[in-house]
Amino acid sequence: MADKTNTIFRALDRKASAITEFTMRQYRTKISTWVVLITGLVIISLLMMFYVDAMQRDFESVDNDRGFSRF
Repeated sequence: MADKTNTIFRALDRKASAITEFTMRQYRTKISTWVVLITGLVIISLLMMFYVDAMQRDFESVDNDRGFSRF
């Protein structure tokens, strides 16, 4: 009679568990890569929006030389 710890089904179960664990590790790595990528794109987009907004505004020029001219 075969020992229960050495049956073919037990070995297949261990292999399936190992494959599942490896796949989940890869999936976690892939998710973290996407999270970093999306977060970076959001930050760059926000910076670009602030830059475009600042470039479209008209700022009043300030002349600090008035009254201090030596010529």
